[in-house]
Amino acid sequence: MREGDDVSSWSFTVKGEPQPKGSARAFVRNGRAIVTSDNPGVRRWEETIRFVLQDWPHGILTGPVSLVMVFTLVRPASVSPKRRPFPTVRPDVDKLARAGLDAMSGVVFSDDAQVIEALVGKVYGEVPGLACEVRW
Repeated sequence: MREGDDVSSWSFTVKGEPQPKGSARAFVRNGRAIVTSDNPGVRRWEETIRFVLQDWPHGILTGPVSLVMVFTLVRPASVSPKRRPFPTVRPDVDKLARAGLDAMSGVVFSDDAQVIEALVGKVYGEVPGLACEVRW
């Protein structure tokens, strides 16, 4: 969104350990196609995001959407705050964003193709989760 545009926004937070959306795996069992994720925890994470979005008061947006997403991860005890102040290890920020976008699809916007820009980051903190601002 350009500065000076008439922009509306809404923010929400989700507590819980952010899960990355991995690659889907497909295989055939008994003649039926089965699709699974390589991260079984992502389904619950997406459900948690949708639960928080029950309070989404704006209906499904139809125009362009801009997002600011900050994922908070708990710093492992083995990682010194001085040596590594930011999480430069997995999960990848793009896979975290993909899980968030998929959870918001059908609730905030009809399709994640409507997202025209996204600022996505990950930080260490004591309470894991997602802080997100939606602008339209």
